[in-house]
Amino acid sequence: MDLSQEFSRSAFGLDESLISNVSTYTELYETVKDNPRAIINLSKDFKVDGTYASQEIPEFRGTLNGQGHTISGAEQALFENLDGATVKKLVISDTKVEKTDKERAGGLANSATNSRLSNIHVINSTLNLKGEGELKPYVGGLIGDGASTQISDSSVQDTVLSGSYVGGIIGCADGVKIYNSYTTGEVSNSRTGDIRIGGIVGNGYNKTSITNAYTTMDIQGGNGILGSDYSYGNKEVVITNTLCLANVLTGSKYKVYDYEQVKEWKNNYEVEENDGKSSVEINNQDVTSISKKQITTEFFKDTLNFDKHAVYVL
Repeated sequence: MDLSQEFSRSAFGLDESLISNVSTYTELYETVKDNPRAIINLSKDFKVDGTYASQEIPEFRGTLNGQGHTISGAEQALFENLDGATVKKLVISDTKVEKTDKERAGGLANSATNSRLSNIHVINSTLNLKGEGELKPYVGGLIGDGASTQISDSSVQDTVLSGSYVGGIIGCADGVKIYNSYTTGEVSNSRTGDIRIGGIVGNGYNKTSITNAYTTMDIQGGNGILGSDYSYGNKEVVITNTLCLANVLTGSKYKVYDYEQVKEWKNNYEVEENDGKSSVEINNQDVTSISKKQITTEFFKDTLNFDKHAVYVL
């Protein structure tokens, strides 16, 4: 049977003529500006340069497949906001954000809502929001501030983050799900006062979850995995199969988290040789202290139950 091309496309898959292939930052910016719901493939690595080099890409609601390519050299997040977007298979490197007047910053996006992010890697970057007056900046390696968003198979590597609500993956997380992800580098507070800092999540609440994750970050002013679960509403956070390899440098802060939980966490680990207060005795966190020599590839697979797609680099 000879099916028409039109019928084949509608019945069996995406019409490839609808995909925009871009190879420069200018093309990417203009494609999203013209159609926020665009379906985009990157066709090569490129730097953030040209007419729009100093601007975040406007709100994006479409699909971006980086196809393993790298976008480098930005002085701001790639996107201002993701809303119902899908972004996958993308490397972001050598981003440098140094601001005093911004409220949110992330290597991928300043904010994200109802989005799906997979296989995103932010490398060798610096995001520092100092905040002026009463401003409390949200800073995350991937996302500054997110809600109802899923992040999987992703990493933040050799990256330095500072602000008020700061997380290795995300600064503030409302109903965010994080799977199979890790962070390396440094997180710290850029100001005193209301600070919530963690190696994976800065401030998480409303059924935010972290599953199959680890951090090796140096952490100043916060806890190893979660900085805070502060919320006026639902504080429920669930953390499962995590490992804190971080050095928690503030004497009053903990290797995983510092308060008893409403929901029972499962199968979490901290390294006994590293700096920070132990979370082992805190109710409902299910934290076990182990030595560095116990951490092997088999430990990640058999004890932490990382699946075949998980990433681990020690």
